[in-house]
Amino acid sequence: MRYASISGRLAGLGSDKWAVHIEGRKRMAAGTDMIMLSIGEPDLPPPAAVLDAATDAMRAGRTKYADGQGERSARSAIADMLTRRSGLPVGARDIVCMSGTQHGIFATLATLVEDGDEVLVPDPFYATYEGVIAATGAKFVSVPTLPEDNFHLTAEAVERAITPRTRALLLNTPSNPTGAVLSGE
Repeated sequence: MRYASISGRLAGLGSDKWAVHIEGRKRMAAGTDMIMLSIGEPDLPPPAAVLDAATDAMRAGRTKYADGQGERSARSAIADMLTRRSGLPVGARDIVCMSGTQHGIFATLATLVEDGDEVLVPDPFYATYEGVIAATGAKFVSVPTLPEDNFHLTAEAVERAITPRTRALLLNTPSNPTGAVLSGE
């Protein structure tokens, strides 16, 4: 069978990090007393009120597809909150709700980058970032963060990594996995 070229681009990316997570889960299931600090999986169940609301909604017939951008009421509430926080006008039309972080990052990058583009990523980085970027055809570019800087990304490190092919900087704060929180500066 012939697979699409994306299969080759994604082969092995992040799998070593998942292997550590899977091994840790096996050890926990076998009774090893440990705290998992690998892949960010929730360790607590959702609050009962959330589960009850979801169950009530499904029993009331909310089992059909939602708007592709997300529920209008949720997008409106998010837009209102962002308008209050930023002082800039944000409307529901400006908001898209995704099913998860990786889906959101992929969809965003798929609209911004393609073959030949580069995406800068602070390193250390979350397990799936390499694969998400590779799926777009863009090149992953590591931008080191250092313990002596408390793993804060510096402008100098970003400047050194920028090339004419740089199209995006994947930046989250607090950082996943270091927890470093960037300031406005």
